Amino acid sequence: MVSLVLSVKRFLGREAASGQDLLGETQDLNEAWHTLISRLQARLGGHSLRQLSPQADHRPERAWSASEVQRKNHSRLPSPDQLPRRPLWLLKGPQPLAEAPTMWFSGPERISGGWWDGQRVHRDYYIAELSTGQLAWVFRDVRDGWFVHGWFG
Repeated sequence: MVSLVLSVKRFLGREAASGQDLLGETQDLNEAWHTLISRLQARLGGHSLRQLSPQADHRPERAWSASEVQRKNHSRLPSPDQLPRRPLWLLKGPQPLAEAPTMWFSGPERISGGWWDGQRVHRDYYIAELSTGQLAWVFRDVRDGWFVHGWFG
């Protein structure tokens, strides 16, 4: 007969402290980032990797840019509940829709800007389901109808 006894001297909360793994050992996330980038660049080429960087612009198509990967400490991003719901697949520009969405989940989120450079946008975005069942980020232009600007997974 085999037996096992588990003795607990103190209980910890369900969530481990920031930067620690399940066994309480700290992880150097910056070192792990550098290792990953180095391996990918060695396999794909030094200029093959790009990173997205936020830009100070309200217009979704101009709110980010792609640049070479930076080897620096990464700042903390705001928590997801502080950010508006945006699709991970943002199109390069809005694409016209043949028909209006069939179901609405959230919105409107008004985005207005671009008056300073002559490319003004004034849109009310919605998260909506199309007749095909796809979940999309859409807006309606008063003159030209509905447009899709991104897709949710």
